[in-house]
Amino acid sequence: VLGHIIEISDAKKGAIFIVENKNITKVYAREKIDEKWLYEFNYNKEVIEDFIDRTRGDYFIDWNEIAEIDSFTGIPNWNSLIVIPLNKDGVQKGILMLSVPINEKEFDFGTFNLVDSLAGIIASMI
Repeated sequence: VLGHIIEISDAKKGAIFIVENKNITKVYAREKIDEKWLYEFNYNKEVIEDFIDRTRGDYFIDWNEIAEIDSFTGIPNWNSLIVIPLNKDGVQKGILMLSVPINEKEFDFGTFNLVDSLAGIIASMI
């Protein structure tokens, strides 16, 4: 399911963070097109921790985390993010995060709304 959401949203990477007792216990991450799970996945922990106990998601540019520097321009490649809590029966089961460099795409409300609707499917599977 995560791979399909990554493709539909045109994200470059996506991850599901499993939350138990307000702690992240597991991370399942994938890249666009690649069906293999990523064993090393860099993300801004502060962003994810901020969404623990939230009921609503958001989309924004993560100005605090620089994934890489463009070798040609020297400008940081910031990421556009969609972060959505995965709640089932009023209990947070996880957090969905999608990312894409802003030089490729910037997430908008339409994409966020679609992913937010599909997040319920993931929440019911956890």
